[in-house]
Amino acid sequence: MRIMGLHVMPCIVFNVKTSGDAAPHKIGNQFYMVEDLKTSITFVMLCLPIIMISFWAIFDASQREFGTMGKKAAWILIAAVPFVGFIVYLIFGRWRGKKMPG
Repeated sequence: MRIMGLHVMPCIVFNVKTSGDAAPHKIGNQFYMVEDLKTSITFVMLCLPIIMISFWAIFDASQREFGTMGKKAAWILIAAVPFVGFIVYLIFGRWRGKKMPG
């Protein structure tokens, strides 16, 4: 959403201490967090590789045979856990499954 030329997003404020341009601003009855473009780009650049690896782990788990559909579903769910699931899948799960021919 844009308000007065700034990208803003609604937020709930609970006695938050902030510094710089990231302070919440009240417009009407709603609080909005003004995002700094450099901070947003840095956040996306840090998260994008993790998200891509997570999608790869989910896809890889779906292409492997784990013996039962329940085990396969469990490894897909583990791989989908944000930030740590793909690590657990790479260390423990990937080697338990056999690559399906095709």
